[in-house]
Amino acid sequence: MKIKKIKVLTTVLIVAGAAFAFIYFRQKATVSSANEVSSNEVQHTVARGDITISVSESGTVNPVDKRSVKSEIDGTVDTVYVTEGDSVKANQVLISLKSDTSDDVSTKLNDINLNIEKLQRELNELYENRENLNIYSPISGILSDVKIETGDNINSGSSIATIKDTDNSYIEVYFTKEQYENISVGDTASVFMPKSFETCEGSITEKNSTPVQMGGGIFGYLVTVKIRNPGGFSVGDLAQVSISNLQGTYQAIENGTIIDVMEKDVTSKVSGKIKSVDAKKGLYIKNGDIIAAIESSDIEFEIAVKLDHQQQKTCSTGITLLGKTYL
Repeated sequence: MKIKKIKVLTTVLIVAGAAFAFIYFRQKATVSSANEVSSNEVQHTVARGDITISVSESGTVNPVDKRSVKSEIDGTVDTVYVTEGDSVKANQVLISLKSDTSDDVSTKLNDINLNIEKLQRELNELYENRENLNIYSPISGILSDVKIETGDNINSGSSIATIKDTDNSYIEVYFTKEQYENISVGDTASVFMPKSFETCEGSITEKNSTPVQMGGGIFGYLVTVKIRNPGGFSVGDLAQVSISNLQGTYQAIENGTIIDVMEKDVTSKVSGKIKSVDAKKGLYIKNGDIIAAIESSDIEFEIAVKLDHQQQKTCSTGITLLGKTYL
């Protein structure tokens, strides 16, 4: 019985020892693994930046603009300064030619330059026409009539609108031939209104060179003067007018009279299609306000064609002849 107890006790001790050894070595392995991980840690500083994504693809690159350079003169090729694939600049000399008739060469080059100048003049006219696609009011006043609508096709010279100049009054008055020859449109006018005893300043807007017989066998020449109307002047009121400039002061032959409200007809300077109408009949409009806008694909096309021709002509003069470079 005693021996049996000893065996049981021995067995318990063996099992307890094994359990202790298992727990001890397991904890040691865990600590060792943690130390190993800790020793392998590396610290890095993170910085903000751009992420670049590259895409690789094959294809053909087409030029935005491609021009064919042609010689405007005859001759024998002397030197070629470029080869296929070279990068060149505008007006760079590409080849040199030899010619037995230098006078003919100079004449042709002169013709080319004249053509370039002509193209430039035509381009300037086209640029001016492009500016005229917007129609502006030439005076301030009331739009008594608007003769167009959006979508209408019009020609150069077509009537667009009529404006009544309600801000100003206009006086018709006569001067002698000598006086007429010494005054000009824009000259300052001093105007006295006998009805209201007011004196105001104005300016000459028009001159009529047709003589009109006045009393006493004198011929007078009609002049139109514009004055600011504060609202008290009426059609038919008399006015005494004198004109002053560097040549002197000139008194009209007789009193002038205020005429009916001046109307200005506004016309288009280009042909095209009405893109928009920005003014309405019966409303007041200021000098310089836009009345309507015109669109014209023809003008833009002609500008592009002229520019292309001009570039080709310019390239044609980039040739060296008999040792002299013509640009």
